[in-house]
Amino acid sequence: MNKLLHLLRYRLAVPRVSWQLTLLGLIGGFCASVLIVLFIGFIRFLKELFAQLTVELPPLEHALPLVGVAIILLIAISLGLQYYRLGIPFVIYRIRTHNGSMPLKNTINQFIGASIALASGFVVGREGPAVHLGAAGSGLVGWWLKLPNNATRVLSASGIAAGIAATFNTPLAAVVFVMEVVLKEYKMHMVLPVLLAAACGAIVHHQLDLGHSLDVTLEQFPAMDWKIAGSLVLLGIVLGLLSVLFAAMLGGVTQASYRLPLTYRLTIAGTVTCAIAWFVPELNMTESEAVIRQLDGSLTFELIAALFVGKLVACSVALGLGIPGGIIGPLYAMGALATGCFLTLLRPYLDWDPALTPMFIIIGMGSMMAASLHAPMAAMVAIAELTNSPGVVVPAMLVMIPAQLMVGQIFNKPSMFVQQMQMQGMTYEQSPVVLSLQKTGALAIMETNYQWLSDIDDMGSVKGLVLAKEKGEAHDRLFYIDPDNGERLRMEGIDQQASLAIAYQRLRRVRKGAVYVYGDRREQLLGIITWPMLAEYMHKEVA
Repeated sequence: MNKLLHLLRYRLAVPRVSWQLTLLGLIGGFCASVLIVLFIGFIRFLKELFAQLTVELPPLEHALPLVGVAIILLIAISLGLQYYRLGIPFVIYRIRTHNGSMPLKNTINQFIGASIALASGFVVGREGPAVHLGAAGSGLVGWWLKLPNNATRVLSASGIAAGIAATFNTPLAAVVFVMEVVLKEYKMHMVLPVLLAAACGAIVHHQLDLGHSLDVTLEQFPAMDWKIAGSLVLLGIVLGLLSVLFAAMLGGVTQASYRLPLTYRLTIAGTVTCAIAWFVPELNMTESEAVIRQLDGSLTFELIAALFVGKLVACSVALGLGIPGGIIGPLYAMGALATGCFLTLLRPYLDWDPALTPMFIIIGMGSMMAASLHAPMAAMVAIAELTNSPGVVVPAMLVMIPAQLMVGQIFNKPSMFVQQMQMQGMTYEQSPVVLSLQKTGALAIMETNYQWLSDIDDMGSVKGLVLAKEKGEAHDRLFYIDPDNGERLRMEGIDQQASLAIAYQRLRRVRKGAVYVYGDRREQLLGIITWPMLAEYMHKEVA
């Protein structure tokens, strides 16, 4: 068994398409899906529990967010406030800087805290926690098998895709989101396991009816005359401006409250949510309900406008003050509601065909998310999947492109995930060299053909690649003998799971010498990586 594991680790250290990594992506997707099922089941249980509490104690009906805050704080303090970094920005940060490993206590905080926030009425989405839990569940496979970090990183990305697919039933959009927002690259050896994990998440969604499905099929698409095209472009500009407004509000709340203790921040968030829900009882309406109830005519213009403003403020306050939850669901809902207001205000000036209303609202739902997160491809694929209508893609382009240009070009705003990371001090920028070397495990290029001396003074006429230690010293005081000049260079050890980026960071300052790679124990020497070997590999990659 150990031999098979060693062979698997050697194989996965090389960034190439492999059936082993693809199969592990499926297993990781299944593990992620199990966590999502438990998460959604726990939310439903809590909602029923809170509903019973409000029946027995009617005053609690308008104070549930504060009850939720008390429980969230209790859990956070019990686990340690240093483990309270949660959500998609934290996951992206860990993918880029820690190869996707998710600390257990952060994951527990995310599971329980987000469940309580969603059940108690905060305006947050469940896809953020689903992404965190998916990455943790799938990455656990890599951690348990002690796979190279480059493979574990792909497995964590696969779990993210499974989490999104299980939440929204949009497997292809989940894959595009991972490539466009999380990994920011498209490599075939990464795509296959991510695809399979997303398919696993979608199957789980179908089999267990996890909810949040949007049962709307678009059957009528307009001929693109100047009036329709102009309306779509104008909608894109409006949604782009609203995305900028939302980013400014979220950023302002985050900066203003950054130095406040967590207890104060969460209490303020609960109080504000209670106040808004008092005036707008439908505040906790999901994105699916926001679309369907507009289409069946059960929402008046005044209520649509009130819901949009209420969600805009409540979501900015909740996420800015640290309530655990996601941002995509609220963006979907705000986009749909803003589009409903836009159509109502535009109707007196255009000879409007009511049959086009569903198309506009669905496109608006995805466009605000696309502009805010800089994810137009994922948003276009998502609305096509949600509506089973590929024809929506072309009209969606006329909305999403101007919306994206307004946010990124006119106002020069980054993705809201990047904005949140910057505000929380999570620096994730890496040099191109490090990013490239993260994709390959140390096992892939290490040299195993070397000579070993138990005493560094016994050099004699030994030639070639030589490792030695000083007499009487511990095993971890190893030296590399430079074959060109005989210089003795102290070596540092790196774990068998490490990527070449770790070897590079150890050697780049002096640009000579070597590191040794060890196995399950530090005394288990597997091989070495010299600076010339690393430099040759980097030149090959660039070429």
